[in-house]
Order: sequence, then structure tokens, then C-alpha cells
Amino acid sequence: PSAIRCRESTSCCPPYIGWQKVYENKPLSMLQALGVDSKKEEVRKLVLGQEATLWTEQADDQVIDQRLWPRAAAMAERLWSDPAESWKAAEHRFLHHRERLVARGIPADSIEPQWCLQNQGYCYL
Repeated sequence: PSAIRCRESTSCCPPYIGWQKVYENKPLSMLQALGVDSKKEEVRKLVLGQEATLWTEQADDQVIDQRLWPRAAAMAERLWSDPAESWKAAEHRFLHHRERLVARGIPADSIEPQWCLQNQGYCYL
């Protein structure tokens, strides 16, 4: 086929999902689940992109930036580098990235709940 059109989702709505689940989203794995051999180079070239959605039923104009930026960063890393490791390996980078966003005046949700930050190794999201 000249193009593969699929609308698979890791269920962005409902419920709201955090950056961790967005990070685990692998577009080529979704194709495999549909029975498409995503290991073929001609198929991989047809994957043009993906979008990070945020439904307004789950975020109003007061929190949209806070929720969107961590999720968009997770999707960007997944799509640009397709890392083999899970979100846990990326968490340290995302903690620093969130601080960079906030320092630049861009509101972003905390990457971990405060309790997790105070009790490293005891919080499993």
C-alpha cells in the first residue's frame, strides 16, 4: 500500500494519562498489533508522525500548559529517538527538563508527586 492509515490510540481520553504512559507509546508496535510488519523499511518510512492530544474535557485554560508540556516532551523523545528503555530511565532527564521549562516561565506539571520526590525509591507510578 502507498500509505497505511490507522487510528490507534493508547486512550488519551478518558482518563487523563500522564507523561509516563505517553512515553511508553510506540507507534511501530501499534502497527504490529494491527498485523503490519513494521520491521520493513518501506513500512517504517510511511510512519510520518504522531500527535500529543489533550482533551479540553480534562483540562481547562488554567491547566492546559501544565499538562501539555510534559506529555509533549515525552512524545517528542519517543518519536525522535525511539529509546529502548522505559520512562523510568528518562525520569531524571524529565525532572531537569521540567525545571528548565519553569525557569523560562512555561508552566509545567511536576514530573513526580512531591511525596515521590521526598521518598526516592518508594514511589511507583
